[in-house]
Amino acid sequence: MGVRGGPGHLVDRVPGNIRGPRPALIVDDVALVKKGRMSVAAYRQWCGATGKVDECQGAVDLYAAPGQRRNAGQTTWPLGMRLYVPKGWLQGPEYALAREGARLPSGIRFRTKHEIALDLIDRARALPHAAIVGAAGYGDNMEFRRALRDRLEPNVLGVSPSQLRVIDAGVPIAPPRANGRPRRPETHPTHAAQAKRESPGGSRDASPIGSHRVERGHEGTPRQPLLARPRAGRRRRQGAPVRHG
Repeated sequence: MGVRGGPGHLVDRVPGNIRGPRPALIVDDVALVKKGRMSVAAYRQWCGATGKVDECQGAVDLYAAPGQRRNAGQTTWPLGMRLYVPKGWLQGPEYALAREGARLPSGIRFRTKHEIALDLIDRARALPHAAIVGAAGYGDNMEFRRALRDRLEPNVLGVSPSQLRVIDAGVPIAPPRANGRPRRPETHPTHAAQAKRESPGGSRDASPIGSHRVERGHEGTPRQPLLARPRAGRRRRQGAPVRHG
């Protein structure tokens, strides 16, 4: 369930109504409900199709959505899909017969959904786009966010409430302003490499907001809290989005 790059790749065939205005590249999980253990990579895992842990195949897909103000009747374009093979299915003795029947290549190794997503993004980056978009399963992952920053990819990613921290208003979290004439506002936040990182230290106001985690194939990589600051005189709604680059 993969798409090869080069000639004939789906990115070379994107219709004109998808290409402009600049689309968003959306990374998402796909679940295919299965019963029995003989289907390739069918495993008890989080299944978005049923909304619970269930026997299913999981995949990561990437598609382009046009940058339109209204999405009623919107057309999207697939850019790639990869099957996610759980570590237990690859290594568990109870799946030995299924692995033999599936005839998996000998060199196949376990890859997280974040690694699969980055590979799909790298293959599709030639398509002009505004940002990478994804849910909290990707936004919660520090390495995934860092990899997008390293690629200078603007991104709009969801984050779980457990990943947010409210910090004291006196702690700077934005890059300092330069002297002289102010610049015009930028479309996207300043790149992380240009910002002076400052830790909130032992602030008494730096406390977690909620706690919730379900394994959905995004395990194996570290997470890092994001910083949030309520606006003066306003109470921040729990789970409200935070802009980050």
